Amino acid sequence: MRKWLILLFAFAAGCNDLTAPLPDISGNFDYSAFSPDYVSLNRRGTITIVDDNLLTARFDGTYSYSVGSAAPVTGRLIGAFVTPDRIWFRFLDSPVVFHETDLGVVFSTGEIYFLGASYEPSGAVFTLRRR
Repeated sequence: MRKWLILLFAFAAGCNDLTAPLPDISGNFDYSAFSPDYVSLNRRGTITIVDDNLLTARFDGTYSYSVGSAAPVTGRLIGAFVTPDRIWFRFLDSPVVFHETDLGVVFSTGEIYFLGASYEPSGAVFTLRRR
């Protein structure tokens, strides 16, 4: 029993109770993605992130991007902090495509993943540059 209490305490101590605010990620970003294998992931556009409560890991926002000379695609996004310096997000119209990146002050580079039977790298990379 004592062993289980120690494990439970160690787990609880490792959880972020969010009594300290997370970084403010709100703002406008230039978004660019490149994929050698999936033409639809070659994108350029903008992302606006809204983070109304720094005591929660969740955030949302909007996006607008184009693939080549096609008409812009716009919509909403959701995301969350994985750690205080790493985030994931996805566009709501693409439920199996996830973006994950370490946060930079002005510039971030990350990978795009597919969610199927498992979380698999797509080979695509993306950048976010704060405006």
